[in-house]
Order: sequence, then structure tokens, then C-alpha cells
Amino acid sequence: MSIDVRLKVVEDESGEIGLSQMLPQIFIESSASVSQPHIPHEKTESPLFFQCLAGLEVGETGDIKVNEYLQTNDPDIYAGGDCVRNIHLLTGKPVFAPMGSTANKHGRVIANNIMGYGEKFKGVLGTAVVKVFDYNVGKSGLTETQAREAGFEVVTTLVPSSDIPHYYPTKKPLLLKLIADRKTRKLLGIQGVGPGEVVKRIDVLAAAMSLGATIDDLPSFDLGYAPPYSTAIDIAAHAANVLRNKIDGIAPFLTPMEVKNMADRGEDFLWLDVRSPEEYMQTRIEDPRVKLVPLGMLRRRIQELPRGKKGCHPLQGRPARLRGPDDSCRIRLQRCTGYGWRDGRLAL
Repeated sequence: MSIDVRLKVVEDESGEIGLSQMLPQIFIESSASVSQPHIPHEKTESPLFFQCLAGLEVGETGDIKVNEYLQTNDPDIYAGGDCVRNIHLLTGKPVFAPMGSTANKHGRVIANNIMGYGEKFKGVLGTAVVKVFDYNVGKSGLTETQAREAGFEVVTTLVPSSDIPHYYPTKKPLLLKLIADRKTRKLLGIQGVGPGEVVKRIDVLAAAMSLGATIDDLPSFDLGYAPPYSTAIDIAAHAANVLRNKIDGIAPFLTPMEVKNMADRGEDFLWLDVRSPEEYMQTRIEDPRVKLVPLGMLRRRIQELPRGKKGCHPLQGRPARLRGPDDSCRIRLQRCTGYGWRDGRLAL
């Protein structure tokens, strides 16, 4: 953390050299990547630094409170960077989210306001990306837990895919999780992980959330498409469509945790695996409730499924994203009740 006080050197009539303040504002900036702001100790830190902080309102984590113009409770003192609190764009509540990109935005807003332009800093989404060996990881907006704590009626989906078409030799897998509010259909968060191009999807949906987009808006976004760069319907748009199907009741879903809880409770249900026999032999769940019926044979063998059985859950385990909707529609036509399509993919 550093103090930048704008001063200039002047010479008085007697030839004495001294300091005269050039600008009336004091700009407090922090750009260190730390878990929480560092408040200096009176005996170990610069007296000027401590004196400048004296009297400034701080939050529970030590972050400096600022208004939308990045002014502290002293209107002549501006603060920006890792040391200040921000407003979350989705909840409207204060949040501590130190990022270098945010600090740079603060700097411009503060400079404009010192010059009298009256610019506001709207807030943040907590967007973050990181490279972990060969994996790309990113998030923006609220997590599922944060959304529930904020009072939203949360609905989520996990969607596996490749970042470009499957026939391209350079394709790489990725997994997206979308969080939305069931009542308003507003997009609340995105998380992504995988060797594939995750950051592109994080950025697109971060922009969407900044503008208040709903899951109904996302599929119509006119994104750039060519096979070397994306699938015809991008995975982010596909994930939004999955959420629409879930909310509208077009296709019933179960989260992986819901399926695990059912299994742990010993519930009597059918776990339908629609992969090929070869895929089944490579990776499978050893459970007597699992039944293999390859998708290509499902129409002919539909009578093997217990019609009307409570807890009949056709759950496909293949990483591909297209077989689940297909088997779901077929079984629905046969009026098999109490079933659900499992989110995500099989990874054992």
C-alpha cells in the first residue's frame, strides 16, 4: 500500500526551499495482492502514512469505505485499489474483491474526479481467472452458496463440452457451471474449468451480467463463430438453454449431489446409462440400480423401463452433451414418471 500526495518544491523570498501542496486531494492506493488490506502499526510504519489513515472509516476486514466517486468519509481523500471495498453489481452490497484490473479502473475514476468530471465507479463482479498447470480456471458473479445467502431462488447447471467442434484435432474439454435466479431468470454467476478455452466464456458472461442479462438473452448473443474458435452454438449459450429447459420444466434435472444423496439413502430408482457398451466397459458405476441401454437401442427397448415407477431416473453418463436431451425426450413420450436428467458428466 502506498500514499501519493501531490506536492511541488517552491523557493520563498529568502531563498529557503520548502514544499507546497499542488493538489488539495490525497490519493491512497494499494496494489499488493493480499488476502486482506494491511493496516500499518503506529510504531512500525511511516507516521505520515498512519496519520493519513487516521479518521478514515474502514470495514470489518480493514478495507477503506468509499462512495461511488471513490471518496472516503473525508471528501478530500480518495482511495482505490486493493485497500478499498467495492459494491457487488448483483447484490448491491459491499464486497472486498482486490484485483489489479479493478485498481487500474479506480485510478482513472479518481483522476477524473480530481479534475472535476464527476465519474462514478459502478462496482465489480469478482471476476477472476488463473492458469493451473494445463488447466484454465475462472469465475465471475456469485457462487451457488453466495447466491443462496443473498436470498435468490437459485437454479444451477453443469455443462461439459469441448471448446471447439469435436472433429478438430486441437479440441480441448471444459466444464461450465451457470447460476441463475429462478424468479427473475437473471444470470447470477459462471464458473469454468478445463484445458479448453475457459476465459473467453467467463468474459462474455461477465459482460452479460454487468448489463443485467437473463438466461433468455444469452442464446441470442451474436458471438463470433468459425470451427477453429467455437462450436456453432457456444457452450455458454448451450448452458443457458439448459437452464431455460430446467426452469420451464421442459426437461427435469438432477444435480450430481442429488443423485449421490439418493444413492446413499438406498432409494429404489433406475439409473439409466445410454452410452455404448465400449464406453460402459471403460468407465462405469458399479451399482445394481444401473442399467445400460445404448441410445441407439432405446426406442426398441423402451418397454424394459419400469413405466410409472417412482424414482425412475434415466441418467446418462457420457461427456457428450447431446445424448441426455435425446433420451429424455424419448422416455418422456413413453410417460415414464419421476425421472430426471443428471447434470454434468461421468468422471471416475
